[in-house]
Amino acid sequence: MTPVWQVFDRFPRLVRDLARELGKQVAFRSRGRRSSSTARSWTSWGTRCLHLLRNAVDHGVEPLAERRRRGKKAEGEIVLAAVRERASVAISVTDDGRGIDRKADSRASQAGRAS
Repeated sequence: MTPVWQVFDRFPRLVRDLARELGKQVAFRSRGRRSSSTARSWTSWGTRCLHLLRNAVDHGVEPLAERRRRGKKAEGEIVLAAVRERASVAISVTDDGRGIDRKADSRASQAGRAS
């Protein structure tokens, strides 16, 4: 069994560096670090989790000017959590960003089909 913290500990720096590169202020938090699972499963979700965290910083958390317009605090928040669910561990990534623009996503999808 491998504890989650051994994998989670590599993500704060990634989030901090990417946020700095994009000119965003982001607080990274993790929960459920004491959970554990088989080492085999961590390899497969580590890459997916990395992708989700990058998306949260890049597309989820708004630039400072937009956050101010929306009345949000300057620093966005990203939370990586592990929760024990019976024999496995569920991993989630959440952010306090703008969410998904379903209309824009739909238009982009339709434009892709038209070309």
